[in-house]
Order: sequence, then C-alpha cells, then structure tokens
Amino acid sequence: MRRRAAVIAYDIVSDKRRRRVFRCLQGWKLDNQYSLFECQLGQRETEELFIAFADIECFVHSGSSCK
Repeated sequence: MRRRAAVIAYDIVSDKRRRRVFRCLQGWKLDNQYSLFECQLGQRETEELFIAFADIECFVHSGSSCK
C-alpha cells in the first residue's frame, strides 16, 4: 500500500467537537502538536479517517500536496 504524507490541522470553536476530533486522531496514534497532526496514510486509511470526521460532523477539506 502506497502511503502519502498528510498534515491534518483544525481550528474548531466548539470545545465538545474539538475534543471529539482530537480523540479521533489520537485513536489513530498520529504524531501531533496541539491541533496539528502529521501522518502517513494510504488511500483506504484516508477514506476511513474522513468517514470518522463526518461522524463528528466536521467540515473536511482535502488539499493536494505540492510536488
């Protein structure tokens, strides 16, 4: 499985929603610094993470990485 570098950052006003996103990302055991997470994800893992965010009702933006 090919993995790509990804950076996940968030700025969420709601404490409850922010905690849920933080716990979700911690569950994936991703390296983080406050509200910034760095990871290597395959296509399937990326899709699973986006589904988890949708369950938390978060807006998700998938940006293309620079090459």
